[in-house]
Amino acid sequence: MERRIAERRRPARVPGTVALCALVLAAAACAPGRDFGAEDDQRAFEQRLERLEREAQRGDVEALLELAGRHREGVGVPLDVARAVRLYAEAADLGSADAQFALGLLYENGDGVPASPRRAAEMYALAARQGDVRAQTNLGLMYATGSGIEADGELARTYLGAAAELGHPEGQFAFGTLLVEGHGGPADVAAGMAQVAAAAEQGLAPAQRALAIACAKGLGVPADRALAREWLGRAADQGDAAAELLLANALLESEDAAEHARAAALLESAAEKGLTEAMFNLAVLYVRGRGVPKDVDRARAWLERAAGLGHEASADRLERLASDPG
Repeated sequence: MERRIAERRRPARVPGTVALCALVLAAAACAPGRDFGAEDDQRAFEQRLERLEREAQRGDVEALLELAGRHREGVGVPLDVARAVRLYAEAADLGSADAQFALGLLYENGDGVPASPRRAAEMYALAARQGDVRAQTNLGLMYATGSGIEADGELARTYLGAAAELGHPEGQFAFGTLLVEGHGGPADVAAGMAQVAAAAEQGLAPAQRALAIACAKGLGVPADRALAREWLGRAADQGDAAAELLLANALLESEDAAEHARAAALLESAAEKGLTEAMFNLAVLYVRGRGVPKDVDRARAWLERAAGLGHEASADRLERLASDPG
């Protein structure tokens, strides 16, 4: 079965350490979905829908899941999240872990149903017992952060550890973070960073960023600034705004003009994603003509944008820029 990853959208932020709050930044909510493909023959497609409806009425789980996914996304059928919920519920009652997970996600996000963390946790628990790593990760995160349910560090470790053991990168990163922080049990920085590294090797950008920070500071791994920059580069290549900012700051420590130009490009990318510190740093480069041509107007525009988002240093710099544009 094809699955699509749907991430919780949150503002980018820059971690100082591998902190527990990074869990909700990094861990994904993986929504079941299908690649429905091109419907190149309308009549054949209509016949397929009719067949799916008949099979769904007979309790065919795959038909229920496909119809639910189509109605949830409005693919080839009217967008109807309420019907998607009903179809997922039927499949969940028949024991489908995919449907149980999907319902958990809908209840957690209040998508098509009233938000209910309790119901979300119940649905995740049913899927988690069947070994669904997405449900194990999401439920573990809910227990780790107390997101709508009572926090329980031990249960968080249990569920996230199960997902990590099955090689789920988001589960590995979250479980590793718990171990590093000593959340829900004794701290084990080395073991925690091994989990973070495993997630990073699988390409999880927030884990790559966290590993870079650990390499720079010697946190549970040997200190290695070159390796830190390499991991930041991998995360930045995936468009991770916080990694782009951190890598840009590292590049600006150099005296190489080419690295300054690369830093400016990274800052602009991070700034476009809404990272106010990147907006501020980019504005400073425009004021100084470092890595970019000097352009006070563009500097002012970035400072105004950051200040409008509540960045105090940008507001202060705007006042200084008004009295001394140089």
